[in-house]
Amino acid sequence: MVTKFQPEIMEVEFNFSAMASVVSPSENSLEVTGHFRSFSDYIGLLFNSEDYRMHDRAKYPTSKNYAGVSLSFSPVFQGSVAKFNDLEQLPALAIYYTDGTEKVVTLGFLSNRANTTDSYNYWTGEVALSHKWIAWDSEIVYWEKWVVVGYEDVFDSEGNYLYTREITELHTGYGSRESDYVLDYANGRIAPVAGSGILYAADIWVTYEYGLHQTYTIHFDNLKEGTHPNNAVSVGNTNIERIVIPIIPTYYIEGKNELTGNSDEIKVVFNNWLVAGGALGDYPEVVAEHPFRVAEGYDDEYYRNPLRLVQSTYHLGYRKIINLYIGASHYYDKKGTVGADSTDHNTQTLIQEVGICTAAKQWVRYLCRAMKEYGFETLIMSVSMENLQLPEEWRQKMYDGKYGQTGWEPPTSFFSPTNQQARKYYEKVCRELLDIMVEEGMPPILQLGEPWWWWQEFMPGNVQQPYPGRPPCFYDEATKQKFQSEKGRQLPVYTTSDIPLTPGNIEVLEWLRDQLGDFSNFAKEIVKSYFGGQYTVLFFPPSVLDAERVPEGIRIVNVPIEDWRNPSLDFIQIEDYDWVVHENERHPEIFDFALDFLRYQQHKTHYFAGFAWEEFTNLFGKSIEKQWQLIESAAVIALSRGMREVFVWAGTQIRRDSWMPDIPVKYIPRMINRTLLRIEKMDI
Repeated sequence: MVTKFQPEIMEVEFNFSAMASVVSPSENSLEVTGHFRSFSDYIGLLFNSEDYRMHDRAKYPTSKNYAGVSLSFSPVFQGSVAKFNDLEQLPALAIYYTDGTEKVVTLGFLSNRANTTDSYNYWTGEVALSHKWIAWDSEIVYWEKWVVVGYEDVFDSEGNYLYTREITELHTGYGSRESDYVLDYANGRIAPVAGSGILYAADIWVTYEYGLHQTYTIHFDNLKEGTHPNNAVSVGNTNIERIVIPIIPTYYIEGKNELTGNSDEIKVVFNNWLVAGGALGDYPEVVAEHPFRVAEGYDDEYYRNPLRLVQSTYHLGYRKIINLYIGASHYYDKKGTVGADSTDHNTQTLIQEVGICTAAKQWVRYLCRAMKEYGFETLIMSVSMENLQLPEEWRQKMYDGKYGQTGWEPPTSFFSPTNQQARKYYEKVCRELLDIMVEEGMPPILQLGEPWWWWQEFMPGNVQQPYPGRPPCFYDEATKQKFQSEKGRQLPVYTTSDIPLTPGNIEVLEWLRDQLGDFSNFAKEIVKSYFGGQYTVLFFPPSVLDAERVPEGIRIVNVPIEDWRNPSLDFIQIEDYDWVVHENERHPEIFDFALDFLRYQQHKTHYFAGFAWEEFTNLFGKSIEKQWQLIESAAVIALSRGMREVFVWAGTQIRRDSWMPDIPVKYIPRMINRTLLRIEKMDI
């Protein structure tokens, strides 16, 4: 049975200058770890009424009716994060409706309560109550005052005048809000009003309930918007699209999109996370195990609880291995100059001394734990040379100093394999990830992803527009200086990737190739320092085979064959996507590439089929449905060829399009030398 707000189906959202992850340490707790870097950073812990980013065969049932539902939790705050009773920020639950409207409910009024009574003598003006966050309409204001109603002369026994005394009587009553007093419920201040029925300078006793802020309970049948009962507006509990719990910095200023100059780490732990009345029903039936594996990308799934990611992966029939690309834009910590525009990704740079940000570390750790819980054996960690917010001096550059950039939006870049600071950072990132994997019982396996000398084939952010001259990106300072030091001359200037293959140019190209190979060996040494460490490279065969598209010089520099040929790698991973979708006539060559070119037999080869991309519809005229047909066909061929593992790239697209292979998966194992290639479970 699935319920609304179940911990593993909670997600996080945030603006790009911030960062966050959500994990569930137990069945009734959640932990949000994050980083604030601008004054307007906002992290939301959210629940979607509809599981719209999930595969149809793994979705939880949809219900937009919250009648009778309540959610309670006990939060613990760490770092510069506004507590829910912060009187300056007034954090508010946001409720979004199907008609596009939004309501906000101030969380400070939803906590557990206690009772008290404050007394004030000679009340003549505004006073502070002993507590803040007063429960609406909970107060009782009682007053007393002795009033002089006359005078009486006092005489002694002989009739001599002694003095005149006042004749008093006790006046009492109960005050009414607005007619007798005003009360600031949030700040806990009470003041008389002109013409009040409470006599001037009376003694008063104020009995009220106030928030303890230990536990918060959201009753969807009784929510109101506002900070005072006079302006409260009832909040509907039907047709709700999503609900967001705010996590904001103590220094939050809405609309002030300026960097603070720091990366402030925060954590909010939601203990005693309990839901009443939120039953949704059951998940669809679990899909039977099939032979395909799944590849995931952290940049696409960071918002999701990793337990939910693994749960849904298992639910869809995937087992044994997950290949995780750690990505290029979210895993690292970063910061920028104070006052810089936080909405411009160019104003922030990764922090070299930090490596993996804490939010990403937690996500990876709990991914490993979830994988163990669901019986997965292996996590292959892919760490690439690609990054969105590299230091300028690390970036591969064209001859004119411009960065090499990809066709993604925003466009990423690649660090130079010769830059020693980049290497130091890469090692730190890899070791932090591998340490987590080992600590959580996973074998240490590292994939070098995107091992390129980039060449600017197309305009940054636009794969359909060619870049003039298609220049190579060999010209960062570290590479130029190293070439000068080793060769005694300047690195030749190539303004185009169509480089004449003269003996002199071939020498240069092979030197560049060897730098890439040297970096690959550097990465291998990192994982090999761990007991049982394994190393692989994700290789894209068209970078060698597609002579019509890829200039010969680029094919030379990007294939350090002696450093990748068997047995240099523990196994090879082959990436196959655009030739699949384009139905390139040379596509069959991909299946024998690892064996023919790098000498890796099928049992030491992993094959990646995919991915289905809307842009391929524009480029090749292939619908998403047709792309999946081609991807599945290629994956089945890879199985029949005896590939050790066959991955579908990527889980995000599988869930987006609700793609399912034909089950049972049918294929005919290939016969080689009259020996049947056995498709079976084996250690990598």
